Amino acid sequence: MKFPASLLIVACLLFAAPPSPAADVEGGTAKTVEKPELKTAAEYDAESKLRIANFQMPDDIDASLVVDPAQTQNPSALCFDHQGRLYIAEIHRWRAGVEDIRNEQRLLFDDIAIQTNADRLAMYEKDALNRPLSYYTEFEDRIVVTEDTDGDGRADTSSVFADGFNDILDGPGIGLLYADGAIWYTNIPRLWKLTDTDHDGKADEKEVIQDGFGPRMSLSGHDMHGLIQGPDGKIYWSIGDRGYSITTKEGRHYHRPMQGGVFRCNPDGSDLEEVYSGLRNPQELAFDQYGNLFTCDNDADSWDTGRLVYLLEGGTSGWTHGHQALMNFRDQLGLRTPNYDHPGQKNVPMSPWMTEGLWEPDFERRPEWALPPIDKVSWGPSGLVFNYGATAMPERYTNHFWVCNFGGAKGDLETFAVEPKGAGFVVTGHETFMVGLGNTDVEFGPDGRMYLSCFNNNGWVKQDIGNVYALFNTEAARSDLVKDTEALLKSDIEAKPLDELAPLLAHADLRVRQRAQFALVEKEAFDILEQAARQTDHLLKRLHGVWGLGIGARADETLLDPLVELLSDADPEVRAQTAKVLSDSRTEKAGNALVTALDDESARVKTFAAIGVGKCGIVTALDKLYEILAANDDRDVFLRHGCVQGMWYLNEREKMLKKVDDESAAVRLGILLTLRKLEDPRVKYFLDDPEEAIRYEAIRAINDLDLVTALPDLAEEIEKYTNAAEGVRMPENHRDQFIQTR
Repeated sequence: MKFPASLLIVACLLFAAPPSPAADVEGGTAKTVEKPELKTAAEYDAESKLRIANFQMPDDIDASLVVDPAQTQNPSALCFDHQGRLYIAEIHRWRAGVEDIRNEQRLLFDDIAIQTNADRLAMYEKDALNRPLSYYTEFEDRIVVTEDTDGDGRADTSSVFADGFNDILDGPGIGLLYADGAIWYTNIPRLWKLTDTDHDGKADEKEVIQDGFGPRMSLSGHDMHGLIQGPDGKIYWSIGDRGYSITTKEGRHYHRPMQGGVFRCNPDGSDLEEVYSGLRNPQELAFDQYGNLFTCDNDADSWDTGRLVYLLEGGTSGWTHGHQALMNFRDQLGLRTPNYDHPGQKNVPMSPWMTEGLWEPDFERRPEWALPPIDKVSWGPSGLVFNYGATAMPERYTNHFWVCNFGGAKGDLETFAVEPKGAGFVVTGHETFMVGLGNTDVEFGPDGRMYLSCFNNNGWVKQDIGNVYALFNTEAARSDLVKDTEALLKSDIEAKPLDELAPLLAHADLRVRQRAQFALVEKEAFDILEQAARQTDHLLKRLHGVWGLGIGARADETLLDPLVELLSDADPEVRAQTAKVLSDSRTEKAGNALVTALDDESARVKTFAAIGVGKCGIVTALDKLYEILAANDDRDVFLRHGCVQGMWYLNEREKMLKKVDDESAAVRLGILLTLRKLEDPRVKYFLDDPEEAIRYEAIRAINDLDLVTALPDLAEEIEKYTNAAEGVRMPENHRDQFIQTR
């Protein structure tokens, strides 16, 4: 490992150098920051060498400065376009228009009551005597674009790509993605698609894809971010627990003003849907090479930890900002919630998150309604990236993820990999990769180097400085694979002829494979994609063939036919991804085929098939879902969730209610969890279940969802304890006690 060097003395520079080029800040109507006092590029490089000397990282990893404070200030997120240009989101409204309720407690009651962005605007108007509305428009967030035109690894141009993001409710802008020929940008309350149609380096078309995110002030940093394009061609992004209250173009309404979640939509903005809910602050998203989606969610500022979350469709992690409000503002809100005394930890107000261990990986008697994290990973997660394949990292990090923890000079990077375990995963190879940078995002460039945005030198407030550093293994960066991949990524892959695109589906780099896949879809070369899916020499090529056919099937259902055949393939990963693609088609043809996959020996295939039969409306599969629940016997929580999600889609409540006395406790629990997802007060039928764990889940559902018509039944449960009824077990620990408070 490289450890901090002793203080270095930097002598005066021997050669004069021109000032480092600064970003053009003209054009915006609001402020960003005053231009910093310009230094020479050589001076910035000398400063960076001092800083790099104090990085702790593997001996075979080097670092260099790419973008300096004259070229970017207050950077929050990064992305590259297909020409290799680096885009940087800058958050000049951070604590200067985008506030934190912990510092604005005069607004606490109003903020907790907020349901929509109109409510937040009304709160600001009501508070105008304390803080005029002009305060919220003084600074603007923006996006700058930098480029290394001479190939020396250092940016030498910087200009503003898009600005003017200074509406009263705006900010901060903490998410960037280049896809579909445009820059996608998450800036509460909107998801933007920004296009430079005349190729002058500035966005001249600004399209709002969706409005309604982040209605509450809440905690700063719990914003909208995580943009990434999935192998299904859809755009994915995340929102923290500033929440959302949105109505999509198709009329779907998602209203969770105190939860974070994950969404996706088509590149034209259609079919926007919620993927996952109940998150606190999932800053970034990352797909692995098999199309599995992950995030690292942050802790609640208590003794809980950051967590790696597998984002299985329809899942929830159980977080709501109410947990935070209890821990931070119990006394201010006048609540009488008792303390939770945990051995060896500080006392905190009792809440489900801490008291019932919702944040912890799976353990006995864990609440069943929320999916557990895969493992404890990260402590202040911001950026997250997967090793695409042809990167300047040592071979030992193949198929690894990196997550950066923001924490000033003590910020770090953790790296880890995952391996399948049943329908879920386990973490392997987890280690601290680098320490010493207040990084906000991490991304691999087309040159294979890992790029890190550095917000400031230390602390949570903006300092109107910023840097981007690169980490790399020098030998790997010079390899033919990395150099050839860089040339490919900077080329017009989409314009290549079919005979050149087809082999790229087997390329070592995920970015190349995915661009080739999308290009073949665009060219309607579905025969090539089908051939890729059917060949057996290269697994990843097969998967890109499957995903490409799935995209095409949205317009042509006949493309589902070869996918149906692949459900009986010898490779379980091919079957799993095929089941997922068929599920997304929502067609009867696909649903009927998925019924046979419910008998698959792979838990992952069964999980996707269970979701799929529900999504495709195959009511006759309901009994088979009961069989899977019974056989699983609650051992694999992700497989159980697949069945619950499938039953939720089917919404056959009356049929399910006939099984409330089923001999299998696992079937009864599955039905209860489905009714909870449906917010059906008939969960009360399980208050007298012979299994205590199921009774507890019924109590949680009625209380947590405030199911009014079931509350009298819940109240009657108190009498069993006050009268010491026969068979009643009195509370033995803090989790039992918390159930009683419900």
